[in-house]
Amino acid sequence: MRKNPILDATINCEAPNNGIYKFEGNLQFKGQNMISLGPENMLLRGSSLRNTEYAFGIAIFTGSDSKVMQNAA
Repeated sequence: MRKNPILDATINCEAPNNGIYKFEGNLQFKGQNMISLGPENMLLRGSSLRNTEYAFGIAIFTGSDSKVMQNAA
């Protein structure tokens, strides 16, 4: 069985908050340099991604921790 190197990564980011246009974090694949993550790397719940060949994604905060739900007050 081959190990998939894409899945061997760590994400560190800010705690859940209601700053809908703010996101700070980083992504590090094992043995490689750290990649900074910002709001340009984020899709909010209900968003549509178009005109792209492919995308990789991961859910960071879900349910009541999501930025959209924290702004629904």
